[in-house]
Amino acid sequence: AGGVVTQTGSRTTTVVINKSSGAITLFSAAGSATPASFTVDNSTVAATDVIIVNQKSGTDKYIMSVTSVTAGHFVITSYTTGGTTTEQPIFSFAVLKAVTSS
Repeated sequence: AGGVVTQTGSRTTTVVINKSSGAITLFSAAGSATPASFTVDNSTVAATDVIIVNQKSGTDKYIMSVTSVTAGHFVITSYTTGGTTTEQPIFSFAVLKAVTSS
């Protein structure tokens, strides 16, 4: 059910991973205290799903959150708590299937 993908171009470049869980290796860059966002295109995601994301590896410590979920996509926004190491941190994610009712 899981997969891996490596981001290319920049820390704001969209990645595509059509799995319900996996690991995203970010583009190699210096950590920044300025928030940056990137889109994850993922055909398993419904607008009602919940996405969990955490830091799997990296020297700098990142604050990350999912700032948008729509059918087929979610957005991760992250920044460091002050580290400026040039590295390729890995973020893990999992899609939790959910529904809403009125």
